[in-house]
Amino acid sequence: MCNCQNNVLTVRERQVCLMMAQGCSASEIATSLCISIFTARNHIDNIREKLVQRSMSTTRLAIKLSSSAAL
Repeated sequence: MCNCQNNVLTVRERQVCLMMAQGCSASEIATSLCISIFTARNHIDNIREKLVQRSMSTTRLAIKLSSSAAL
């Protein structure tokens, strides 16, 4: 689980994210960035965790705003 204080992706995570968007596998990412497969997978896990946290926060805010607008 990511213990980051915020949900901002690091420079390396952005690089990994772009490669994922291009369809690269964890193995291809590792080779391209000269990192181990374990490090590549760790970056991928961190990205997913941060994106889920951001998505959940956005959803909560939308629900809160829509309920206060209904009053």
